[in-house]
Amino acid sequence: ADEARRARHGMAVRAEDASQAWENDGHVLLLDERGALLAVGVYDAARATLQPRVMLAVEK
Repeated sequence: ADEARRARHGMAVRAEDASQAWENDGHVLLLDERGALLAVGVYDAARATLQPRVMLAVEK
């Protein structure tokens, strides 16, 4: 829930499943715990983080 709030506000979040075959600077969909789309982000391999670029959901 805290990571979802951070993503909604455009803050970088940890890439919890860094075993994915994500390319550095590749686009990644960020989903909440229910599977709803929160944002489209960019993967930073050096920091193992996802940086939201386009936020789609608002906190309720």
